[in-house]
Amino acid sequence: MLKIITPIIITLQLFTAVYGNELCWPKADNTSKPWARWWWMGNAVDKEGIEHQLNQLADGGIGGVEICPIYGVKGYESRSLIYLSPKWLEMYTLAINTARQKGMDLDLTCGTGWPFGGGSIDKDTASTGLIIEKVDTTAGESISRKLKGDIQYAIAISTEGEKVALSDCYYGNGFKWQAPSSGSWTVYIAAAKCPMQRVKRAAPGSEGYVVNPYSINALDHYLADFDKALARADIPKPRCFFHDSFEYYGADWSGDFFDQFKKLRGYDLRNYLEILAGDGDRKQAAAICYDYRKTVSDLHIQWLKHWDKWCNLQGSLSRNQAHGAPANLLDLYGASDIPETEIFRKVEDKQIPMLKFASSAAHLNGGKLASAEAFTWLSEHFQSPLSKLKDATDFLLISGINHVLFHGIPYSPAEAKWPGWQFYASVNFSPLGGLWHDLPAYNAYVSRCQSVMQDGTPDEDILLYIPMADIWQKETDKLFMTFTVHNDWMAETSLFDTAEKLLKHGLAFDYISDDYLQKLIPDNGKYKINNKAYSVIIVPATHYMPLETLEQLNQLAAEGCRIVFEGELPSEMPGMMITERDKQIFSSLLSKISTCNTITINSKIDTLDIIAREKCVEYGIDFNRRKTDYGYCYFLANRSNEDFSGWLETGRCASSYILMDPLFESKMGIAKSRTIKDKSQVYLQLKSGGSIVVKTLNKTISGQPWHYTGKQINSTELTGSWQVDFINGGPTIPDSFTSEHAQLWTNRGDTHADNFSGTASYKLIFNLDNINKDKYILNLGKVNNSARIIVNGNYAGNIWSEPFVIEIGEYLIAGKNELEVQVTNLAANRIRYMDINKINWKYFYDINVVNIDYKPFDASNWAVQDSGLDGPVTLSTYSIFE
Repeated sequence: MLKIITPIIITLQLFTAVYGNELCWPKADNTSKPWARWWWMGNAVDKEGIEHQLNQLADGGIGGVEICPIYGVKGYESRSLIYLSPKWLEMYTLAINTARQKGMDLDLTCGTGWPFGGGSIDKDTASTGLIIEKVDTTAGESISRKLKGDIQYAIAISTEGEKVALSDCYYGNGFKWQAPSSGSWTVYIAAAKCPMQRVKRAAPGSEGYVVNPYSINALDHYLADFDKALARADIPKPRCFFHDSFEYYGADWSGDFFDQFKKLRGYDLRNYLEILAGDGDRKQAAAICYDYRKTVSDLHIQWLKHWDKWCNLQGSLSRNQAHGAPANLLDLYGASDIPETEIFRKVEDKQIPMLKFASSAAHLNGGKLASAEAFTWLSEHFQSPLSKLKDATDFLLISGINHVLFHGIPYSPAEAKWPGWQFYASVNFSPLGGLWHDLPAYNAYVSRCQSVMQDGTPDEDILLYIPMADIWQKETDKLFMTFTVHNDWMAETSLFDTAEKLLKHGLAFDYISDDYLQKLIPDNGKYKINNKAYSVIIVPATHYMPLETLEQLNQLAAEGCRIVFEGELPSEMPGMMITERDKQIFSSLLSKISTCNTITINSKIDTLDIIAREKCVEYGIDFNRRKTDYGYCYFLANRSNEDFSGWLETGRCASSYILMDPLFESKMGIAKSRTIKDKSQVYLQLKSGGSIVVKTLNKTISGQPWHYTGKQINSTELTGSWQVDFINGGPTIPDSFTSEHAQLWTNRGDTHADNFSGTASYKLIFNLDNINKDKYILNLGKVNNSARIIVNGNYAGNIWSEPFVIEIGEYLIAGKNELEVQVTNLAANRIRYMDINKINWKYFYDINVVNIDYKPFDASNWAVQDSGLDGPVTLSTYSIFE
């Protein structure tokens, strides 16, 4: 029987008693644990299935779920529930109550599929697109047109520049006009195409059009069904309502846009249809495009704020993905209670500046959580190992994200045959998805990391100004401008260049927008917002700047706050409606700013010495830093290809340091530290791919030290008679085998083993002459894909990411020892077997299951993936130095 070692618990209790709770892992709660999107496929859910799956998720370390009803399952049509019907609400109530009884919580997508929309949306409330038709005419020519939308306005412009409104020449989508008998004219006709789009992946019975994302009246119309359904006192409210990323495709207009534009910008856009069509003076066109883009942004942010208020009135929070929207992303992320970004397919350093929009919004709002949808299409279906998840998780943590939400877990009834119900996109985190056996160990890692990254307050020094006016007043043939999570839009901006430099030089920053800038309060040379203090504002190279922004910067500088202009001062205001008086004020402010002693112009980031750097980035170690009651807390991730061992200077001074390994709950201790020339240093050993939590203390303590690894004394490959037995999995259990060396079970020419996905036990008996106080480190070599380690019947831990090493000295005895390595592979080989043998497991409506390139999924041509313990398995002894 597997024995759980009690000394670990005793050690933790003693450590807490001696050093205080703040020096141990914060208590895990459902917020620090990872969450998951929970797809209710066809809403074909029942009491037994809900309770069974929630029990599994709670036991596996999932902190909460977000219900997202989507398309159905073939053969289960009779079980589908109508969204928001009394029976659906009964199942929803059961789910949320069961989750909370299990210590979890629950969010609810505000609709089915995505984005918002459904059967209640009609032409008056649906998303709308702008159509501009241009017609060149000759003298006396008669033209007649039918457009694919209702005509909003039409204007004729002569070659001499005369403009004539043609308001009496159209009705509905029809247009008819005869040109004057002299001169040449160009006619511009603006029409609104509506509806533009249907809801993607809607649940059965909830199909319909997408709501207008710029109309509050349309939003209220859409939310009326929720008001009615949730009005009953016995219907519990979710923790959060959720709005997915902006996927209102083609929605670049609204039926009242002309009137809204005039109200917000102060002039009539109808007079500039030629600009919307891409004609006219380029400089004027850029100014009008700025005004159009700013208006679209304002309208959508107002819309989202209205939804946020609605969520709060329901007694819930709001969680929103701003990316993809045609809006100032920082302001849009900041319009919800929990801003949420996402990782889609790739994990690249160039994405970090994009991910920081969500975390910056959370920080500026004084919010605790910055969320991420993780990890959409990280790999092909059934091919994402836990080690790859760790790399992506660390990537999010260093970007300021501290509330990971898996994408995702399909609801699957107990009677569904393996691999259960499947969502069209990977990664499947469900108990049937192939990762579950060792996923609890990964979840525990995430929970420990997020618990410390939710503790205290964020500790960025810099506010990096977003030069949105430069981005919007850009001469481009594309009028409508969206900002996707892939950040292609950002790569060519000065903002991206400056963000990259700051990251490279170990300078912690949040973004600041024109609107948030107005909320800053000067305080003894610092910038304060929601009790968060910053030291400096950095303005990337920018040409345009709103007058009110320049005024605020001038006022802040006058109060002693530091401002750094990376390039020259801005020289123009954006937009069309600029008066001579505005120009005079703007010029006067530029003169004042240029002589202010707290402002630096034409500054180079690599020579910026007004704030402390984190030197770890020089060694390929990325960081996130939080301020705590006891000092500071760092999350460090070595994302380089080199191990690090040596003294590391931290940007924050400390009297002492604590090191904590998030892979192993009990592995912690007081670090070696020193101070040289008023700079604090900690001694650190961090493997490539490794991560660690470093806590700084503002007092000196003594006690249990961190056990550093000294010189290697010896290393021995563990050979003999490895006994390999297959524990669980399928499609069939292969025969056991023995081997002198650890070897992959897919290297033996056994067809059953090649097709097998599950867990196998590798056991070996070996002898040790004696046991001393040195470190005994087990290195499994290469593992496909995760492993549980049992030494002499004692559970020693899970290792599921590179390097596959673990300390096992406390479990070893002199004489005969038994090592068991339970190795679990991915589900890929079993799926390959099923597709080769045409076993149907893809029986879903809508998109069904596709591959990573959105083509029909077929694993029959996959090669057999390496599975098992590849080794070499070595046991090494190292000296310990304090």
